[in-house]
Amino acid sequence: MKLAQVYTSTTYAAVSAVGVVIILIGFILYSLFDLGQALNFTDIAAQETEDLILVVLIFFTIRLIAGLIFALLAADQKVSMIGLVDLLTNVVSLVCIFLLKQFTYDSLFLVGFLFSFVIAFVPLVASFWFFSSTYSKFVPNLKYVNFKHAKDLLKLGGNFFFLQGAVIILFFSNNIIISAILGPEQVTIFNIPYKYIGIITMLSVIILNPFWTAATEAFQKDNFNWLRKTSRNLVIIWFLLSLITLTMVIVSPIVYHFWIGNEVHIPFTITTLVGVYVALLAWINTFGYLLNGIGKIKIQLYAYLFAAIGLFPLAYLLAQKLNFGLEGILVANILCILPAGILVPLQFWLILNKRATGLFTK
Repeated sequence: MKLAQVYTSTTYAAVSAVGVVIILIGFILYSLFDLGQALNFTDIAAQETEDLILVVLIFFTIRLIAGLIFALLAADQKVSMIGLVDLLTNVVSLVCIFLLKQFTYDSLFLVGFLFSFVIAFVPLVASFWFFSSTYSKFVPNLKYVNFKHAKDLLKLGGNFFFLQGAVIILFFSNNIIISAILGPEQVTIFNIPYKYIGIITMLSVIILNPFWTAATEAFQKDNFNWLRKTSRNLVIIWFLLSLITLTMVIVSPIVYHFWIGNEVHIPFTITTLVGVYVALLAWINTFGYLLNGIGKIKIQLYAYLFAAIGLFPLAYLLAQKLNFGLEGILVANILCILPAGILVPLQFWLILNKRATGLFTK
């Protein structure tokens, strides 16, 4: 039990140290570069953008550290709790959308601050909750920190750590990108269909969560028949979820009418593109969760890093330079995760048929 607390304490200390370095680098870049002016924003928008990027970086780092509780939950085969925390994050985000709509604050900084705060605050509260109850014996403590274990711990969990970071950047940066490029008023137009169609994402995660740990056991026992049968069943479930997504897109004007009335107009193209994005993400997760279970995540790591790095420049090009607006940002999201939509299922198929080589084996 003491060794487990040593591992937990050392992991939190090591990741916190990395977080401090990230924030220090952020402060240095903040003082040296004028990003807002480089992107041709007005003086006010430029200053807001620079301030917001620094704030987001701080909350992003907090989220990475607080998110370590998910690794503990996954190791304890309580992945359903991870889905619950994600659900609570979405609910709080919806409350923020409602409040922003009620008070109609036209502030890029406020919008970005609220959404960044939510994604850091909910996992942080969850961490305190679990460490004060279920995992009270594993509470991180400075006296148990032993950096002799840090190298091995980061070697084992480093890929998951960076994968989590890339996913956080990718999936939670849209509000900031939209605010910075198009203005805060477009955030509501994006978030309403995103939260509405996002029900499918939450549902798919709830369905897939139990298969993470089950895949681990099957792979350890060399039970490839189970993996093959399960993947086929999950593809059928994905197809059914895609049909539900299509139905939700078709009836969305009716839903919006009863939900928000005539206060905000949501273009049908926006809902359609969100539907495509959510269906593609569910497709990736169908195989990604199984690969996570068997510990083969390098392809996902590189694919999501590529997506996270490429999202802002591509969104800026399509939305501002080519004048595609919000639709351009959504197309950028789809294009950025498309490589993962091809490579992740391919990796699973190669491993399943024992034909994987090189990077596809990792």
